[in-house]
Amino acid sequence: MPQLQGVTATPLARHRALALATMLLALAPHHLAAQTKARTPRATLDTTALATKCTTANDGAACARLAWHVIDARRGADTARATALLDRACRAGTTRECRSAAWLRRAHWRTAADSAGVAELYERGCNAGDASSCTSLGWFRAHGVGGPRDAAAAVTLYDRACTAGHLRACANLGSVSDEGLAVGTAAARVRPGLEKACKARDPAACTNLAVRLEHDGATAAELRRAATLYERACQDGQHEACVNLGVMTARGRGVPQNATRAAQLYTQACEDGLGVGCWNLAIARSRAAHTAADTSAARALVTRACTQGHREACVLAADSTRRAMP
Repeated sequence: MPQLQGVTATPLARHRALALATMLLALAPHHLAAQTKARTPRATLDTTALATKCTTANDGAACARLAWHVIDARRGADTARATALLDRACRAGTTRECRSAAWLRRAHWRTAADSAGVAELYERGCNAGDASSCTSLGWFRAHGVGGPRDAAAAVTLYDRACTAGHLRACANLGSVSDEGLAVGTAAARVRPGLEKACKARDPAACTNLAVRLEHDGATAAELRRAATLYERACQDGQHEACVNLGVMTARGRGVPQNATRAAQLYTQACEDGLGVGCWNLAIARSRAAHTAADTSAARALVTRACTQGHREACVLAADSTRRAMP
C-alpha cells in the first residue's frame, strides 16, 4: 500500500553542494568582473613585461594579472590560455587563483584526468586556507569526482571549511551524513555545523537539522522545533521542508493534525517540481476519494510524480491493470 513519504536527505543541500562543482562556473563571470574592475586599464598594461615575469620569474601575481587581462580582452573566449595562466599562478603560490583556475577548467573537462586536475586545484587552494576550495573538494570526495569516493575525507573537508566560516560547508555536512556516507565520529561534527548554518538562515541546513530533530529519538520539544524549522525553510523555498512539514501535519507530530494544511504543503512542493510532493498529494487525494473524478485526479498526480522523477510513482503508473489506488 502506498505510504506518505518524507525527505530524509535534503536534495537541495546536495544540489547546493554540487553548486560548488557546477554552479561555480555560473558564478565565475561575476567573479571575473569583480577582478577586472580593479585591474590596470587594458591600454596601459604591459603584457610583455607581465608574461616575462610570469614565465621567467615564476611570479604568480604577474600570471594572475595577465590571465585576467586575457579574460577581459577576449571577454572570456580565450579560456584555455587564461586557465593555464591561473593554474601557473596557483602553483606559484597565488592561492586564490587556484579556485579561479578550477572554475574555468570546469567548463571544458571531458575525462577523469580533467576532473582530477580540478580536484588538485581545489586541494591546493584548500591547503592554502581557502575555505570555499575546501568545500568544493569535499563535494568531490563525497561523490567520487576527481578521485575515489572518500566519506571521511569529505566530512573532514566540510568541517574544516565550516569552522572557517563557509556556511555552505556547514550545510553540506548534513547532506553527507544523510546520504549514509559518514558514520561514527562524523555524526558529532554534523549537528553543530547544521546549527551554525541554520542560524544564518540557510534553508537546506535548517531542513537537514529538522530531519535530525524529528527522527533521532525526538522528544515532544524537538518535534515542535523540527516543525518550526521546516515551516521556516519551506517559506524560504526549500520544498523538501514543505513535504516533511506536510507529513508531520498529516500525522499530528509536533503540530496539530490537519489534513487540509498537509495537502496545501504537498501541493506547494508538487507545483514546484518535487515528485514526492505530488506522490503524497496523490495518496492524500486517494484516501479522501469519494467519486471517480477524485480517483482520476489521484492517478494523474501519480503520473505527474513519475515525470518529476519519483520511482515508486513510475512503478504504480506503469501498472496498467491497477483499477484503483488503495
